[in-house]
Amino acid sequence: MTSLRFFAAFAVVLYHYGHYVGSVEPLASLYGLGFDSGFIGVTFFYVLSGFILSHAYRNRNLTEPGAVRRFLLARVARIVPVYLLGLALSFPFVLFWVLKLPPDGAEFLLRGSSLLLAPFMLQSWVPLGACTWNCPGWSLSNEAFFYLLFPLLLPLVWRRSFAVVVVVGGALLVAGWAVAWTMWGEPARLMDELAEPVPVQALAQAIKYLPINHLPAFVAGMLAYAVVTRWRGPSPGPWLFAAGLAAVLAGVALRDHVSIVVFHNALFIVPFAVLIAGAAGLGTGRCLWLERPGLVILGRISFALYILHMPIRTIATHPLLLGPTPMAHAVALPLSLLAAALVWRFVEEPARAQIMSFAKSPSPLRGSEPAR
Repeated sequence: MTSLRFFAAFAVVLYHYGHYVGSVEPLASLYGLGFDSGFIGVTFFYVLSGFILSHAYRNRNLTEPGAVRRFLLARVARIVPVYLLGLALSFPFVLFWVLKLPPDGAEFLLRGSSLLLAPFMLQSWVPLGACTWNCPGWSLSNEAFFYLLFPLLLPLVWRRSFAVVVVVGGALLVAGWAVAWTMWGEPARLMDELAEPVPVQALAQAIKYLPINHLPAFVAGMLAYAVVTRWRGPSPGPWLFAAGLAAVLAGVALRDHVSIVVFHNALFIVPFAVLIAGAAGLGTGRCLWLERPGLVILGRISFALYILHMPIRTIATHPLLLGPTPMAHAVALPLSLLAAALVWRFVEEPARAQIMSFAKSPSPLRGSEPAR
């Protein structure tokens, strides 16, 4: 499972980098093979997050005193140190960008809001602010929302009727956004909205980034885990994994034939849920190539790679360095991998251990409170 995280993160990296060099041959041909759909890696992470958290907390009572505090502290320890590092590296560039905007316009207010909201992981609630300061961070803003809901969702997921509510609610949500997008009409484009007027940009980013639009993916991961734990027959892991992978590839191939709203927000939720459930059912030694030490290490550094690749790209493509050239991106890619490995080793893991030590320290109100 760990190694799969790298493939999802790397797909996002290739999407962001290829987005700038996809017009250059032979990179354009490679980009057209599916890298232009690499943003679906974010949906994979949402589904995986719901699945992993359900596994970790299924047998823990989050209604106990201090349990939610420990849960949230563990989430802070997992994502915040590297997330803040990504913001720090990007700060000079985003500040310069915002200050260049007309100060009396809506775009200045919406994009400038990220300077206040992003440190608290609230930026994805404000269109245009979501992707202004280290764009990949918008998905962490959504994750923070999911984490707050998780203690409430966990007991509900184990009620079979809840699955029906989620499926129907998710379908209505996607349908609603599709109708809104259709009513707004072209020439608005979801993936390249920056050339459009500010109201159109705001609508496009609301569709892409609002947390509520991606909650079904997180819950789908929770439901997938519930199905896996209730399965009583022989493990269908290999078949599920193959079916999920085939469905993902088929979905990518259908990009030009599916509403981009559905493609971006919903199409891959079920395929990824099947893929992850299948990967969980493979068991140790059943898929040796996924268990290779190198791939496992890449999986461990995947979060740092996901957060840092855009700041490093921004630095490498600065006019005072290599500029926005294919060479700059070719240099930024290995630098991002190296930086991710170093940050994982010397920042992410030590900071997590330090933050989690607070969960083991005596509570100022009730004495000793054991970590769980």
